[in-house]
This record gives sequence, C-alpha cells and structure tokens, in this order.
Amino acid sequence: MKEHSKGYLYAEALGGTIIIAIFILTITVMIGTAILQWRSAKQAQVIVQVAITAMEEGKYNYQRFGQLGELPLVQEPYKLVRVINSKQVHNMIVKELEVTGYYDNQEILHFSTYIWPGLLPNKEEE
Repeated sequence: MKEHSKGYLYAEALGGTIIIAIFILTITVMIGTAILQWRSAKQAQVIVQVAITAMEEGKYNYQRFGQLGELPLVQEPYKLVRVINSKQVHNMIVKELEVTGYYDNQEILHFSTYIWPGLLPNKEEE
C-alpha cells in the first residue's frame, strides 16, 4: 500500500468515528430533554386542576360573599397561593384574582382572572 493511502484510510475512519460520537451525544441529549419535559409535565398535571378549582371557587365566593373562602388542600411538596389585587383595566378599577402553583419553591403555573364590577350579583335579589 502506498503511504498516502494509509493516511486517507485513517482520516476516513476518524471522520466516521467523530460522526458516530456526535450522533450518540445528540441522541443522549434529546432523551435527557424528553425526560425532563415529561417530569415537568407530570408535576404540573398534579396541581393544574386544583389551581383552576381554587381560582373559580375564589372568584365565585368573592362575587357572592366578598371573601375568597377556603383554599383547596394540596399535598407537599406542592403549594397553592391565591391573591386578590386591584388593577386598572380599560379605565376601570377591577379586582384581579391570581392563583400560583408551586412545586417546592419553583413556580410551575400561574393563572389570573378579573372580577368585573358589572358582573357582581345583586345582593337584593338573593
């Protein structure tokens, strides 16, 4: 075999090895990312329905009784925080109800809704 042929075969083998190594690393990163996303989705799935319930019940209770009422219970390490603030929207001061869900100390979801004064029930009708 000629001397320059050996160098060509070496370069070809090295190039193939590098391509395979990059392919394996790419697949590993993709699998790792998929696992992390699956874990995050599973954490959010546990608390999302409880957070929606907390928001809707809080909105109903605030419209009817002027208070948010009881916060639904969640198991540790999950935590729900429900807050009502005043906010100016379309030149009106309205109440904004916010529900935030946490896993440990990491915020995993945040919902907010407005409680419009024109939609409050007439207390005399009750």
